[in-house]
Amino acid sequence: MANRVRAFTRRIDTPLGEMIAAATDTHLLMFEFEHRRMYPSQLELVRRAANCELEDGESPVFDFLRTQLAEYFRCDRREFDLPLYVPG
Repeated sequence: MANRVRAFTRRIDTPLGEMIAAATDTHLLMFEFEHRRMYPSQLELVRRAANCELEDGESPVFDFLRTQLAEYFRCDRREFDLPLYVPG
């Protein structure tokens, strides 16, 4: 089996409620509400598409995400420019 990429998940507080982010050290893989019915299947899709193992932890991408979310909710940002990994 090919080497798996390490990826991390972290709860991120937003004005809309707590969300779960998944990212490698360089790219955001997912940003989702944990309590959605499809959340478990979404995690599995991310694992397969990015060939990764997800573990609780911190990624440098989460700092960019937190910053851009704060700017967005202060109405200081209209577009996000996070590095995304979107296979398929």
